[in-house]
Amino acid sequence: MGEHQSGWQKTLHEKTGQDVYFWNFIFLMVFTAIEVGAVYLSLTYGWTVFALVSVGVVKFFGIAAFFMHLWDDERELTYTFAFPFIFVIILFIGIAFTNPEGVIGLPAWCSPDIIGSYTSTSP
Repeated sequence: MGEHQSGWQKTLHEKTGQDVYFWNFIFLMVFTAIEVGAVYLSLTYGWTVFALVSVGVVKFFGIAAFFMHLWDDERELTYTFAFPFIFVIILFIGIAFTNPEGVIGLPAWCSPDIIGSYTSTSP
């Protein structure tokens, strides 16, 4: 994997012994833990939605930039790929704020018995 790396990716590999895919994996796991924590904390509805959407957007860029190789693509190709996602984000935010049960009304079987239900305060 490392034979076609250049610039900062090559420097990262030389200094840490791991390539950019490894560090992206670690980055995604940390943000997944933040997402799970946001759901299990007793946050208000607005903060829960904000945390989930913002962490989801950050994870999307991490996946698109490195696993989908958009980091090295021509700018026009990246814009062509990214433009429709503006509408997807608007759609998700619209659904989250118009249908509160979509975020906090998950069935009881979604959480283990030892933790209990993770519903947060409604708006």
